[in-house]
Amino acid sequence: MRSLVKETEKALSPSLFFLYGYLLCSLFYIVSLTIRTKRGLDDVKRTYIAASFSTLVIFYLLLSILVARVHEAFVQTHDNVLVSLEKTPLSSSDAAALMTGVREFTRDTKMTGWGVFVVDRSFLLTSVGMIISYGVILTQFS
Repeated sequence: MRSLVKETEKALSPSLFFLYGYLLCSLFYIVSLTIRTKRGLDDVKRTYIAASFSTLVIFYLLLSILVARVHEAFVQTHDNVLVSLEKTPLSSSDAAALMTGVREFTRDTKMTGWGVFVVDRSFLLTSVGMIISYGVILTQFS
C-alpha cells in the first residue's frame, strides 16, 4: 500500500505543483486585468477568461480530491491494520512480524505537490477558500 501511495505521488506530484502554480498566476493576472481596465473587459475576452479559468479550477479541484482520497484511504488502512492487530490473538513471532510491518507502514506517508505542499483535506479547503476570496475581489472590481 505504501508503494502504491509513493508511486501515485510520483506520478501526480508535478501535475499538482504545476496546476497550483498556474492557478495562482491566473488568479493574480485576472485580478490585475480587472483592476487595470477602467471600462472593464469586452464580452468575448471576459467569456474566454471565465471559461478557461473555470476549466482550470475544476480540473485542479478534481485532481486534488483524488489525491486527498488516496491519502485518506492509506490512513484508514493503516488504522485498520492496527485495530486488527490489537483484537487478534497471535503468537509472539507473528505479532513481532506484524508490528515490524506496521512500523514500515507508517502513518507519515503523505501526498505532496513536489514536496512543497501536502495535499490533504485541509489543503483542499484552503484552496477553495482562496478561489472564493479572489472571486469576491473580481466581483467587486468588475
